[in-house]
Amino acid sequence: MRAARTIGTGLLLGVGWGVLARGWMRLVSEDPSFSWEGTLFILGLAGWFGVGLGVVAAARQRHGSGWWRLAVLPTLLLFAGPGMLFLPLVVLGGFAASDRGPVVLRVLAGVVAAGAPVALLLATGSEIGPDISLVVALGGFWFLGALLALGASLVWRRWPDRVRAPSRVRPAMA
Repeated sequence: MRAARTIGTGLLLGVGWGVLARGWMRLVSEDPSFSWEGTLFILGLAGWFGVGLGVVAAARQRHGSGWWRLAVLPTLLLFAGPGMLFLPLVVLGGFAASDRGPVVLRVLAGVVAAGAPVALLLATGSEIGPDISLVVALGGFWFLGALLALGASLVWRRWPDRVRAPSRVRPAMA
């Protein structure tokens, strides 16, 4: 029952992230008209990502095998197409937010992940002006990416030791 609750929480958090992402897309879009199909597709993929992270979290709670981390792999479809812009934030930011690896390497990964949107903006020569739209675009991107990185850090974190069944203790003969 606890695993179902954890996976359900992952689903709700994933769909919640999808709602925030869709609202942010509306704010930064030049032509903010969206279809129901596109919206439901984004919410579905985000929910699926949340379910994958929920499965990983449930396996961690149960001290299951580390192979459960692979449950997130099918959810990488979220990062196909325009969602690909979030991939550095998920992979590098997730590593940076984890407790694994040298601190220097995690800080470097976090800096690279945080700089990815700015580099992308400069590389594409985007038409975003120096007014509030830049703040909304980059701020929203960083916020959404940080939420994804926190979730993805579950995959990167050290896996808890598996609990072994207690061995039968025999009294010593004196």
